[in-house]
Amino acid sequence: MKIAVEDHILTISGEKKTERETNQADYRVSERSYGAFTRSIALPSSVSADKIEASMRDGVLTLKAPRSDQAKPRTIEIRPTT
Repeated sequence: MKIAVEDHILTISGEKKTERETNQADYRVSERSYGAFTRSIALPSSVSADKIEASMRDGVLTLKAPRSDQAKPRTIEIRPTT
């Protein structure tokens, strides 16, 4: 599997391979399937591309794309005028 970020486009690509064999007394079945996939996702400009992290557990891919410090909301104090 490959994950790349270019111009705020996150691209995930990989290849799926499966093989299955069944052996019985009077017949034998062997199946193979292969397939490549690519998914591209446009990232918001608020995402810090250099801080994206990826992990895989039990076949589930998890991506964490944190916001940049500039994009995080901040509270502005309202001061009373005299």
